[in-house]
Amino acid sequence: MKIPVDDDFVVGDLNHKLFLKPLNGQSGLYQLWIDHEHCDDHETHTMLCVYVGKGPPDSRIASHIKDKWPNGIELYATFTPIMNRLSKYYEQLFLDTYQFILNKVENNGEERLYAVWDHERHSIGTHLNEVSSLSKMESFDDW
Repeated sequence: MKIPVDDDFVVGDLNHKLFLKPLNGQSGLYQLWIDHEHCDDHETHTMLCVYVGKGPPDSRIASHIKDKWPNGIELYATFTPIMNRLSKYYEQLFLDTYQFILNKVENNGEERLYAVWDHERHSIGTHLNEVSSLSKMESFDDW
């Protein structure tokens, strides 16, 4: 999902808190991504993972936005619900294998983690309908 982080470009109440709300009460492995490269021929986006973490994604991602996320950089996030013990194992496996720009502790990996997303996943995400149903906006006047 693309998460709005720049208050100057937030439409109505569609801020990062609303986008993270569907993840409330869940726990697992989350990853933060940036748009690395765009291919016009295939309408795909190569994404670079810059952070991996475990735990409740809504509060952790909100904290990263406040404390770590650089201004002017669009934020994309993926989340996989996993039991706590397994999420710690997978987090450490990622940290031992890949280098993440924003992970400072226990990050011994050397490779970069990339993913290729189609245009729809990049621009709309996977739960925009769910987020829009949480919004209180009913018309353009509510912007």
